[in-house]
Amino acid sequence: MDSRLYSPEGRLVAEINFEIFKINGLLLQGGDQMIKSTSLTIARWLMLLALEEMPITVAQASRLVGIRRQSAQRLVDALVEMDLVEFKPNRNHRRAMLACLTEAGKEKLCQAQSVHSAAANSLADGMEPEMLQQALSVLQNIHLRLREKAREKLGSGERELNKTIMYHPVSEDLENKLRQRSKSCGIS
Repeated sequence: MDSRLYSPEGRLVAEINFEIFKINGLLLQGGDQMIKSTSLTIARWLMLLALEEMPITVAQASRLVGIRRQSAQRLVDALVEMDLVEFKPNRNHRRAMLACLTEAGKEKLCQAQSVHSAAANSLADGMEPEMLQQALSVLQNIHLRLREKAREKLGSGERELNKTIMYHPVSEDLENKLRQRSKSCGIS
């Protein structure tokens, strides 16, 4: 990286971005292995999380998870085939059915969360809580800034921004679900 192109802060943000990309790759690769015993993939697990609170349309789920609608449709269809998700009529829209978790889907979600919590606890072992909290705060701040910049650009008509790798409109609700899920599964 040619550091002459960056301000000192910009260089640090660029280095953080590169680390996030590397971590993301490891999380996706290791995550699929980690929850393999549940017969889920990371993508399917995230879709189950998106559907956890209430029935939503596939389009809403795609925005919540931050993927294209067609990808969300394939994920939901696979989860329907596994009897983890079902479609219900949507009184607000004739064609856009609501996807919701079945009882088996709720159980599978708790199973995946149990496996994930063990891995997260193992990774966190020996790390200082203050350091982890600071890292989380920095990442949340970067996330909020990216969202703000994306909203500014979307407001000026740059709709293609949603398709870029730098930003997906992931909802705060899903992030909160990821943090709070262990409580409803009885995992401390």
